Amino acid sequence: MQTHHHNQRLEYLTRIKDLQFLDEAWYLARHPDILNSGLDATTHFLASGVHEWRSPSPCVDLRTVAEALPQARRTGSAAPLHLLEGGIDAGTRTSAFVDLDWYARSNGLADAGSRERFTHLVTVGRPEGRAPSPWLDLDRYGEQHAEIGRGGLDPFEYFLAVGRWLHRFPHPAWDEERYVGLNDYVRTAVGSGKFASGFEHFCAVGWKEASREAIALPLRIDGRDDEYSEGRYRAANADVDEAVRSGTVRSGLEHLMTIGHREIAAGERTLKHPSPFSTATLLTGGADA
Repeated sequence: MQTHHHNQRLEYLTRIKDLQFLDEAWYLARHPDILNSGLDATTHFLASGVHEWRSPSPCVDLRTVAEALPQARRTGSAAPLHLLEGGIDAGTRTSAFVDLDWYARSNGLADAGSRERFTHLVTVGRPEGRAPSPWLDLDRYGEQHAEIGRGGLDPFEYFLAVGRWLHRFPHPAWDEERYVGLNDYVRTAVGSGKFASGFEHFCAVGWKEASREAIALPLRIDGRDDEYSEGRYRAANADVDEAVRSGTVRSGLEHLMTIGHREIAAGERTLKHPSPFSTATLLTGGADA
């Protein structure tokens, strides 16, 4: 029995290392109490961390992974096993803030499988500071918060450790208060603890709904409050519409959040055509008044 358990543990360790699933340096830095336990990162993660829902790396959130499991199996220990035993190959999402489909298209990995995409992200992409998702503008985030630059911190890791709990979200157009306030079911999901914030909801599932115009997506671009409409954004920007049709981007929203918001702020693009019922028209009583 002990030999069987030992062999299982060795196989588990091998899989963890092959997938680059556990970032030992990050794990110890994120959980400094482990340093007093006398255990190395891997031993602690296997013995205690999985049961305490401690994520093994910035690119893996055990609670997000567990959402792919049947309700009865949603435990911290089952989540990594699911990934290692084929979940990653089947496309199970590793974190609300990691979008491997987008990452693959943005980094020449469109033909690669999910496992290769994930391995590239954790071994190449993140060490080079590449964004793991289109919804995170990490360059601008670093500019917005001086302590990131002063401390030589990684913007993504700062967001996970500090920023999200202080409602410092890594996109300049994001409006947390209005997103939660305008969408009742988002407010319920955040209030119940299913998501830590409206931003996490958006990154996990909300972006798809906003792209279908099924939920409200308020934005703040260059200091101006507005609301996103997929149809109006694509209608106002023929090149974006063509990019969506050709499959270059999944939606106009993806374009807006990666490139378009900067172009709008610079006056090089518009969020939507002006409404025919503009303030000027209403004040003059219409063109024929």
